[in-house]
Amino acid sequence: MTPLAVRCILDGMEQDEWTEAQVIQFAQDHGYKDVTWRKLKRFRQEGVLAKPRVIHLGFGPGTTSLYPADAGLRVLAVCRLLKQKRDYNAVRFWLWLEGNPIELGQLKASIWHLVPFSSLSVPESGRERKVAARNLARIVLRRTWKSVRSNLLRKILQQFAHQEDQEWFLHLQMDLLYGEPLDFSRDFLNEHDPEVRDALEEPADIIAHGLGAQQIRFIREGEDIAKALQQLADEKLLSLTKLRTVLFTATEDDLELARTRRDLLRQLFEALDLMGYLKGPLRLYQKAFAAPVMQALAFAYLLVLEQGGYGRNIEEISSSVRINLPIMKRTLAFREALLLELPSVAKEVPPLPVLGRLLTEGTQQQRDAYFGHLQEVYWQNKEAFDAFWQRHPDLKPEKCTP
Repeated sequence: MTPLAVRCILDGMEQDEWTEAQVIQFAQDHGYKDVTWRKLKRFRQEGVLAKPRVIHLGFGPGTTSLYPADAGLRVLAVCRLLKQKRDYNAVRFWLWLEGNPIELGQLKASIWHLVPFSSLSVPESGRERKVAARNLARIVLRRTWKSVRSNLLRKILQQFAHQEDQEWFLHLQMDLLYGEPLDFSRDFLNEHDPEVRDALEEPADIIAHGLGAQQIRFIREGEDIAKALQQLADEKLLSLTKLRTVLFTATEDDLELARTRRDLLRQLFEALDLMGYLKGPLRLYQKAFAAPVMQALAFAYLLVLEQGGYGRNIEEISSSVRINLPIMKRTLAFREALLLELPSVAKEVPPLPVLGRLLTEGTQQQRDAYFGHLQEVYWQNKEAFDAFWQRHPDLKPEKCTP
């Protein structure tokens, strides 16, 4: 068959399909010069590119492969994601998060492969699980300190002044991972001695300190961490067995629901940062959760929490963050503009971290006193404020006057 005959046949086909040569040329034109037919074959084998439709041209042994019209953009996405992480499990997961179809079984397998410690086998008996948890804790601790490079776990452990607290923290984590029973009750070590009231002696305190939860005072004061950890342990919500079971029995609807909530963690970190709480280990966690393994872990836990009946709690948190995050950003922009244009007034408006702590940790009397003071500041500078709002209508709150 002559090239002219092939071109005439292809030109007569629907324009919503591309030949392999067109897909390759499209990728190369967009900067990926290494894309060849071999690479497209690899993409198909890895399930990140749909198999083409093979047609016979009607005479002779000749065939040609036709891809959907979006194949070019799909190849660009795969190449872009491979530059971030050369791991096809991560690429499949990221592609799906971006809205691209991935075969359901392959998607679940990719997510599970990314989850930390997912290759571990969980023994049947409680005694064996306890031994396995202790052995894993010792291995992790040894490797953490032997590593030539600093890592997240090392920085977390460095928060503890004593080696026994470091070891206990890891042991508790591994027990939760293997689904072992734990006692987080506040009388685990009997009543606190007044002389060691601030000592890290309860299991809940060890976990909270290592995770950085204690620096967010309104969480500690508003909710009993020990009670929350006890519930997580009793329901085995942090165990590998629970995680795997829930992931591989999840329906497409379950996965889609978790996908709609995947941005919650990023928004939470952003809100904590604006409020001045994102320090120490929490700052490290923000960076860590950018890695595909932690993204997969967070996604899997969203499935577990939904299956465990915590979906309503997630929705309430998500709704609160969704509403308040724009308000925080607007408040920050408002104060920055105020500092430039009305510095004498700006000093009466505290920075957002100070304001955040007042709203979350202050008493009702303190909050009432603060807002009463703001009203006085407004009326004393009403003319200047009115002019300011004229210049910045987008910064004006819904209710800026009494």
